[in-house]
Amino acid sequence: MAQILTQLVGTTERLLELDVEDESQLEAVAALQDEQLQLREKLQICWTPAASQNSEIRSLGKRAIELETQLLERFKVLRDEASEQLSRIREGSRAKHVYQSPYTQSEGYFFDSRK
Repeated sequence: MAQILTQLVGTTERLLELDVEDESQLEAVAALQDEQLQLREKLQICWTPAASQNSEIRSLGKRAIELETQLLERFKVLRDEASEQLSRIREGSRAKHVYQSPYTQSEGYFFDSRK
C-alpha cells in the first residue's frame, strides 16, 4: 500500500510540474490523470483499517492530499480564467449583433436608444 501511495504522490508531483496551459502537454496531463485514477482505485481495493495506523502510510496520505489540494487550486484558477474569457467573447458577440441591422438606409439619422 505504501508503494501505491508513493506512486500517487509522484504522479501528482509530475502533474504539478507540467505547464497545463501549454496545449502540447495536454496529452501528458490526461495520461497522468488516468494514472492517478488507476492508483486511487488500487488504494480502494487494498485499503484496510489497520493501514491507517501505519505512520509511513499516514504521512504519505497527508502528502498526497496536500499535493492534490494544490493541483485542484491550480485547475480552479485555470477554469475561472477560461470562464472569464468565454464571458468576454459572448459579450462581444452580443454587442456586435446589437448594432447590426438586417436593412440598410441611404439617408437618415441614427439614435442609439440602447445606451
